[in-house]
Amino acid sequence: LDLSGGDIDSHKVGIVGHFMDRTEEDHRANLRELKRMTESLGLDIVSVWPDGGSLEGLRRIREAGWIISLPYAREAARVVAEKTGAHLLELPLPLGLQNSEKWILELGEALKAKEKAFSFVQSEKKRVLERLKSSAEKWIHGKRFMIAADPHSLLGIESLIREFGGEVISRVSVGKIPPEIRNSPEFLADPTVIERPTAGLLRREWARARESGVNCVICNGDMRRMVDGEAAVVEFGYPSYFYHALSSHPFLGFEGCVDFGNRLIDEISRKEGGEIKRAPLEYDPNRDEIKKIARQLGLGELDISEAFDSKIPMSFDEVSLRLKGIGEKFGQKSQIESFIEEELGKIIPRLEWAVPFLFLNKKSVFFGEKKAFEALSLIVQELGGQIVGAFVDGEKSPQQIQTEWENLKSRGVDLLISNSDGIALLRPSCAVVEFGEWYIRNYPTVGFTGTMCFIDQMANAILGKLVAPLG
Repeated sequence: LDLSGGDIDSHKVGIVGHFMDRTEEDHRANLRELKRMTESLGLDIVSVWPDGGSLEGLRRIREAGWIISLPYAREAARVVAEKTGAHLLELPLPLGLQNSEKWILELGEALKAKEKAFSFVQSEKKRVLERLKSSAEKWIHGKRFMIAADPHSLLGIESLIREFGGEVISRVSVGKIPPEIRNSPEFLADPTVIERPTAGLLRREWARARESGVNCVICNGDMRRMVDGEAAVVEFGYPSYFYHALSSHPFLGFEGCVDFGNRLIDEISRKEGGEIKRAPLEYDPNRDEIKKIARQLGLGELDISEAFDSKIPMSFDEVSLRLKGIGEKFGQKSQIESFIEEELGKIIPRLEWAVPFLFLNKKSVFFGEKKAFEALSLIVQELGGQIVGAFVDGEKSPQQIQTEWENLKSRGVDLLISNSDGIALLRPSCAVVEFGEWYIRNYPTVGFTGTMCFIDQMANAILGKLVAPLG
């Protein structure tokens, strides 16, 4: 790759060593978070190696005045910096609060933007803690964890768990531990790590963790089969059979702390049962989404919020219809149509594999309020699924519901979309998406993003039942 002839700019940054093992919305969201973090210091990321893009995109690294080296490709970053004449800055993987803070502060110090970096960190840490603290106190604090991950991710995940009072009782590195980690203060404080275990050794370590009362395992899809439902599992790393990101799910940076923390909370609460105590009511994910839409369209928040007055996700057709209504009202018809086309252009490729594999002809049952049923059933049908039964607004007695539920199960049910009351009553063995107050408080439900978040929930619920555990 010819990197000569670049016009180096000290305000432009290239990143080498981003580990992108798939082009789904976890890794793409990581790219957006890295961009957001660097832009907070007035910098512009011109190229990330790799980012799933084009060769020309990689070649733009010759414009960067700074090369940020991430731990997966230290040598490659050195070579690029030597070829282009850029400054080289080796930073940790920004996974977890501690490493995300270190990443931005070291970047700020190198670029003489310490005050900006410190201000950004303080604001972000406060936001992360506000989002997670109340629910983490119940579902992470005092819980026991096993982590099996690559060595660069392992310590970052552990630091996030410890931040909220969790205890890591087993650490497995699926790769060779490099000297920069082995000699780090975090590693030296507790060097008990099983490195690159055989399948037999991994099974024995899992058995030890299970006997020690582990609550949650963070591991890849192969090990998840080994756990086989005996603890909560957050699937992380390659391969990933059960978990796919159709909507934005970063795990790097401060946004990654929020999303990964929520994944831990969701999986442990599902396994152990009980109500999830969510973040304070002043946090409203829909407001963030409405702000984003308003910014993109050059309109006010109120203009958008009036069109999306419901807290229930809508079908793509309904979202498009409401946006077109905004266009008509404010004389921005062509701009809105371009926005819709652009958004659907991003969404359709994400669903190309998921619709035939996960949704087409799948049989769903709904339990809850009529308004939610009317909206969510349209999403199911838009994806090619079927609603084969519905228990709406308490129209039937619990005994009638249970009798009808047994009849539906005998004919085959793939997915239950229900509030917590329905789940408690029906005790389903099929895939389940819980939709209720806790969902509304934690996930955006408006716009195309809201629709995709709900589809993402359905997809991963179904995946968990489709992939058979290892015998």
